Amino acid sequence: MLLTEGQRISVNISLSTISCCECKGIFAVTDNAYRHYKDTGDSFNCPYCNTSQHYSKPEISVLKDRIKTLENTRKYYLEQLGKEKRSKIAIKGHHTRLKKRIVNGVCPCCNRTFKNLHLHMENQHPEFLED
Repeated sequence: MLLTEGQRISVNISLSTISCCECKGIFAVTDNAYRHYKDTGDSFNCPYCNTSQHYSKPEISVLKDRIKTLENTRKYYLEQLGKEKRSKIAIKGHHTRLKKRIVNGVCPCCNRTFKNLHLHMENQHPEFLED
């Protein structure tokens, strides 16, 4: 839209006022900008003294961040618990297989088969029994 001299334009803008924490001057920003500064904690400058200022993060943002941190921590510990359970199952399986081999007379050290495995272990592998 091209404007010519003498035309009138009507604009409706909603503003919110902010008081500078340094010089105590009062200035206005659009409502959208005001909400943005309040919600995000982003910095803005006072037009009078050029002091950078910001609103602290609102409590809801702090709580959302805390919830996200706790969820991530919970997820991490659940993953660790799963790894520990799988490791325990693997060790138990290994132990069971070794036990069955020994019951069947197979030496766990030299993998040879003996009718009297106990006597073989005492004579040939005493260090294994000490462990």
